[in-house]
Amino acid sequence: MIIGNTTFNLGKRTYLVGILNITPDSFSDGGKYNSVQNAIKHAKQMTSDGADIIDVGGESTRPGFTPVSEEEELARVIPVLNELKKNITIPISIDTQKPAVALKAAKIGVSMVNNCGALKDIKIAEICKEYNITYCITHNRTNTNYNNFLIDCCNNLEQELENITKIGLSLQNIIIDPGIGFAKNYDQNLEILKNLHLFKKFGCAIMLGISRKSFFGQMLNLPLNKRDEATAVATAIAAKDCDFVRVHNVKINKMAALFADAIVRK
Repeated sequence: MIIGNTTFNLGKRTYLVGILNITPDSFSDGGKYNSVQNAIKHAKQMTSDGADIIDVGGESTRPGFTPVSEEEELARVIPVLNELKKNITIPISIDTQKPAVALKAAKIGVSMVNNCGALKDIKIAEICKEYNITYCITHNRTNTNYNNFLIDCCNNLEQELENITKIGLSLQNIIIDPGIGFAKNYDQNLEILKNLHLFKKFGCAIMLGISRKSFFGQMLNLPLNKRDEATAVATAIAAKDCDFVRVHNVKINKMAALFADAIVRK
């Protein structure tokens, strides 16, 4: 899989996507990297720690988040994206649900769009097709009344992939995120982790986004600043089936990925 100018040899190792939140209200690190200077410094540190992609987000998607306007999201992320292009060489991703933000980021030169609202419409997929960039879609929905949870999740993603490929976006340019924490309760999140292999059937790369989520707080009664070790365990579990893991603490998850890859990768 090629993302930007980088070839990712899927199946050979677990790749890490470092999270860079440019938001005052993100559940884990809101406000830490709001200035361009702090954001670039953190991106460089994550790169040094072993990140393979930097994923920039300007709107929190935590439970109960307050949506921001298109103008506000652009004001947050565009200055950072411009500077990142000058300061790091690994691929840059934009985490957004807004086509206008995705379009502006694509024009700047991001290599991927990460969209947790992908099942809502096709516009961002069309932008990815036009600019030949990778599209990461997350399983998410407003209706949580599942008939058969895992089957419904797969059917939702299958329908979205059908819509995307109809416009000409190749499966080789698509990543699937099963959507831990999105339209799922505690038990359903566990079901996803137990059955990550099911998502291989689509023929796309798989990314797990589980870093520091409330799932760990429910399971282990851990505050936000104590969830990195649990996240690293999830990274190790994901190594068997997932190509990418999206994380806040790159350093500890890099160690987990290296250890797990040595055991489960051929």
